[in-house]
Amino acid sequence: MAPTYPTRPKQTEDLVQRLKSRETNLKEVDALQALSEEMIKEFTDHPKPSYVPEAAALASVVTAKHYQDLLRAFENAVIKGNADGNVLDPQLLIKFAFVLRCSERNRDPEIKLGVVLKSLYKRISDAEDEAERQTTYELLCALSFVLDAMNDVKTNGLKRETLHEPLLTQLATLRESNEPRLAQAASYAYQALLGIPDNEGPYKKLWRHFSVAAVGAAKVASAIWTADPTKLIDGLTQLWDLQDLLTQMVTIVKAVPDVKGGIGSVVQGTKLPQKQKSWYVALRFTDMLIYAEAFKDLENFVVKVPCTWEVGNSSAKNKIVQFLEDFLIAKALKSKQDFVLEWVQLIAETLGQSDWKASVESAPRQLHLPWRKKKELKSMITRHKVRNEPFPPGLLERAWLNSDVASVFYADIELLRQYATGPHLQIERISGDRLSMDQCYINLAIVKHSQDEGTTRQSSPFSLSARMKVEKPGDKNQVQLSELFSPLKQSGGTTKQSRRILIRGRAGVGKTTLCKKMVHEFIHHDSNEFLKWRELFDHILWVPLRNLKHWKGTKYDLEQLFREEYFSQHQEVDRFAEALDLKVRDFDDSRSLFILDGLDEVSQEFRSNNQMSKFLEGLLNMPNVVITSRPYGIFPDHIHPLDLELETIGFYPDQVKTYVEKAFTDPKTGEINSTKIDEVQSFLQRHWLIQSLVRIPIQLDALCYTWDADFSSKPPTETMTALYEAIELKLWWKDIPRLEKRRQGHLVTEDDIRDSRTPSQIYPLVKEERYLLEVLAFTGLYNDIINFEQNNRDEIYEHFPLQEMGASFDNTLAKLSFLRTSGVSSRQLRHQNYHFLHLSFQEYFTAQYFVRQWISGRLIECLKLKSGKIEHIDAEDFLRKEKYNPRYDILWRFVAGLLHDESQLCRFFETIEDQPRDLFGPIHQRLVMHCLSEVVPSQGMLEFNQLRKNLERRLVGWVVFECNLKGYSHLAAETEFSEQLLEVLLREKSLEVKIGILESLDARPKLPQSILLLIASWLGDDVSEELKGTALLILRYHSHQSAWPEVVISEVIAHLKNPEKEMRGAAADAVADQSNWREGVLEDLLVLLKDVKSSVREAAAMALARQPTWTEGIYRKLTALLKDPKEKTRVAAAEALAGQSAWPEGNLKDVAAILKDSDGLFRRAAADALSYQLVLPESVFKDVLALLKDPEDSVRDAAAEALSRQPAWPEWVFKDVITFLRDSASSKSIATSGLERNMAEALIQQSVWPKGVFKDVIAFLRDYPYSEAILDIANEPTDISPCVQAYPIFFHPLLLDLN
Repeated sequence: MAPTYPTRPKQTEDLVQRLKSRETNLKEVDALQALSEEMIKEFTDHPKPSYVPEAAALASVVTAKHYQDLLRAFENAVIKGNADGNVLDPQLLIKFAFVLRCSERNRDPEIKLGVVLKSLYKRISDAEDEAERQTTYELLCALSFVLDAMNDVKTNGLKRETLHEPLLTQLATLRESNEPRLAQAASYAYQALLGIPDNEGPYKKLWRHFSVAAVGAAKVASAIWTADPTKLIDGLTQLWDLQDLLTQMVTIVKAVPDVKGGIGSVVQGTKLPQKQKSWYVALRFTDMLIYAEAFKDLENFVVKVPCTWEVGNSSAKNKIVQFLEDFLIAKALKSKQDFVLEWVQLIAETLGQSDWKASVESAPRQLHLPWRKKKELKSMITRHKVRNEPFPPGLLERAWLNSDVASVFYADIELLRQYATGPHLQIERISGDRLSMDQCYINLAIVKHSQDEGTTRQSSPFSLSARMKVEKPGDKNQVQLSELFSPLKQSGGTTKQSRRILIRGRAGVGKTTLCKKMVHEFIHHDSNEFLKWRELFDHILWVPLRNLKHWKGTKYDLEQLFREEYFSQHQEVDRFAEALDLKVRDFDDSRSLFILDGLDEVSQEFRSNNQMSKFLEGLLNMPNVVITSRPYGIFPDHIHPLDLELETIGFYPDQVKTYVEKAFTDPKTGEINSTKIDEVQSFLQRHWLIQSLVRIPIQLDALCYTWDADFSSKPPTETMTALYEAIELKLWWKDIPRLEKRRQGHLVTEDDIRDSRTPSQIYPLVKEERYLLEVLAFTGLYNDIINFEQNNRDEIYEHFPLQEMGASFDNTLAKLSFLRTSGVSSRQLRHQNYHFLHLSFQEYFTAQYFVRQWISGRLIECLKLKSGKIEHIDAEDFLRKEKYNPRYDILWRFVAGLLHDESQLCRFFETIEDQPRDLFGPIHQRLVMHCLSEVVPSQGMLEFNQLRKNLERRLVGWVVFECNLKGYSHLAAETEFSEQLLEVLLREKSLEVKIGILESLDARPKLPQSILLLIASWLGDDVSEELKGTALLILRYHSHQSAWPEVVISEVIAHLKNPEKEMRGAAADAVADQSNWREGVLEDLLVLLKDVKSSVREAAAMALARQPTWTEGIYRKLTALLKDPKEKTRVAAAEALAGQSAWPEGNLKDVAAILKDSDGLFRRAAADALSYQLVLPESVFKDVLALLKDPEDSVRDAAAEALSRQPAWPEWVFKDVITFLRDSASSKSIATSGLERNMAEALIQQSVWPKGVFKDVIAFLRDYPYSEAILDIANEPTDISPCVQAYPIFFHPLLLDLN
């Protein structure tokens, strides 16, 4: 079900309905109750008449405590309304009656109504004294509502002498009035008051007796005012037949006149008040049926009730009119009593029925005796109207402004709604399509920042992979995103929760995408891995720091942050901002997570001691914060220490594969384009350099977008430059129609572009735009700027000749696919910041500018931003000056690749060779090597080919020098060192150099196939043992490289029988990851399982473990290794066996026999091997279970692990485990604290429990409620998954007790 994002209630009716609904989220219920509490407080302090309906409506949904406050507020309002000179609003009393009727659901609060009634009594007396008949009538009607409610909630204890009797007397006098409406109202109130006992003891007994009949009426009538009447009748029909209900109602009415006579034995000798009229009780039921619009049942009820009827009105006017005309009016016209006929006339006037009035006037009247004075009956009072108009939301609105709890909740909901439904969490592909996070996101690789890897040699820091930060980290340095906030081990052995985290990464590597992923997982928490985040934080606030520079005004604080970044377009902007500010005020909130994206973009602000810099410092010092930055982002002083520093490096190789599959899958239909997927994967396999480039997400997206049917048939894209040229061409295809370019006066369409396949057809159309990108890129790189703000762009526009462009420059930038704006923003284009898709694209267009100036002979214009100074430098001089500058390393590679003219290319390399030169270090040779790697050899370039040979000869000489000096070569370790030169070195140079080269190759991620074949050829008999051993070790290091040629595998496998132990072990390791084994390899490995050296046995077992199919001989020999004297060999054998899911029956018996071995080390190995067997025979199950009492800790733990992995325990296992838990809890003679916890957790993880187990478990928990195992598990409720979900009733009380 799609998540909903409720807005705050604007009407009190909506608030009440949400609190009544079972579908309302519990957190929203808390917010609504807090809002209700504020409404009650406001009504208490300011009981305005307009607030009355809203306040009363809360009575049916508030908590017991808040109900007490609400009732007290109404009592005070009534008393205040009856004070001298005040005009009491009858609506207040009617709503007060509703509040009274809600008392039962609020646990029978103490109700003291004497003061209220006394004030009413006085107000009615004052109205009579002033002859305010209309006011008296309104007060009596309202009083009736209150007295009815008091009957319903069984109020008693009114003071007889000072209140009960005086009020009865007052009502008795008023019911004799010649004003029919007034008399009717007083009569009704009089009967209602008769049903309320006073404070004399016998009346309590009377009430208990009377409740047998009349309390039924009270309860049913009370329900009318606190529920939907229509639903009430429907509900009653389900409980008993409606006819039975009507019979019961009639019985209650008939019983009323007999109550007085039937209670003599209860209240003997007590003077009782007058008996209550049966018509009063009947009218209570009539109200119910009219409100429910059950007119047929009303007719049946009226026929059976022996009463003279007076009829009121209802909202269902048409149905009531028809009912009166068909039934009551017909009966009333037969009466000769004047008061009955007068009431018919009043009803006729009320309902506008003139024909009824005419019938009354012609009806026969009662004969009046001449000596009896005739009572004049003529109503001058307008009828009492019950207002049912919608509540004005004044009270709710006032309370909303004061309820911080509700405001924070709905502000959170609004944040979630924006994140979930807006563009914020979508990924914009180069194609322009926006995809949601769950459609296209692949987890980014996160590594611990710059850790020392000990003795393991890393790849060269100067390689292309290292320069672009896409090297794959070691497994021990990988950090899963879901584990960002996991506890970290400290140097003293303690652990600390990670709360303050820095994540660095180069442009385009995916830092902002990472922020989006964090927000997405927090709000959706689709996977269990991210549930921990929800336990730690209530809010997640993603702040693109660059936006702070564009705030309006000069105020910088949290409230302004919320106003500007999250709610600027929302009508509740001020309230939401104020509430969230209160929640995280003073930068000290432990439940809010701030994601501060792009520290590097605001680092320069720390130089100014202003409001913004101080605010930034406060944000950075938040207790829970994730900060992203490019590598050069600078922290200000006084920043609190960080708990963890990480670095994003892009995709892992397997993630590249997954991304390619998703890129060519239609997100709407799910259709997969397998042809294109295979083409791209094959292309990447052939080009090792591009494999490194596409680990940058934006580069991989660009490759996928660029790919088309003709791409693979073009000349091989061997270099980085060629790939970027292809991407540039394809992106211009996309942009030209958006730029509204014209060719010979006609707009260029998408169809026209598809026919333009070459740069010569495309580039003339975008000459100005390309130049704009070039000068933007060069000036940025020259000034070390990658984020172009408005002032930077304006300086560039001013100094470079860009006047030929028709559209404004910023409008043009907004249409170019090579640039991105910083974040999702509605700001005007001139206020946007721009950056290239990736730093490498900026370097590519910088190279385009340099090549333009190089070829044309024009000076390079070096604009110094901020100062505005410009320096004109000759291109050759610029190259000489900056050729060793690390910031320009990628630039010079691109320049070499873009210089297609032979003479220009030769001049470029000759200039590199010119002075100044790095004569004593590898910097110069590395520069030459990097640039040569971008030039594809061509037989037609004779002059350059000769120059290339000279340069490569010097490279070879340097590598030889490195190997002789240090035993390895940094240059040879880089993938840019050509395959041909590498082969020359390995074939022609000395043994020492060959070994040095091989030692260097372990830093390469992959070996070219020609080098693999050459290395494999050195495994023969006519090669020195040292070279042979080194070759085998390098092959073992690269064993993860898939699909070795068969000849390589054959050469390695031959060494499984090598007389040297180390060689046999290395050979077994080397072939472990290869699957295309020739026939007989398995037999060779089985022989090695009996080798005299444990490392060889271990290697053979590990090699066999990775093979999918085993023979019985493999099982048998690996089982024998479980009793090997060396622990590593036993572990390798156990892991190999555990990896096989279905063992032969005989092998199970062999391993089970080792469980009873006298040596604990062997017993543990056997238990480890059994841990992944899905179904254990009963005999083996018992043997494993018996190991829980083994004297060896490691054996017990291994047995517990094996038992926990069994998916369905037999009932006897449950009982034995519970017995074990009971024994270990009662006696600590065995050190079982950790084991106890493991077994308790294993018990809970069982998804199906036999019925008989519950009694045993409950008995154990009753006896040992605080056992260490249960306490440990209760403290980590996320680990108790299947059982708690299946049996919540069982576990809920346990967890409550422990908490």
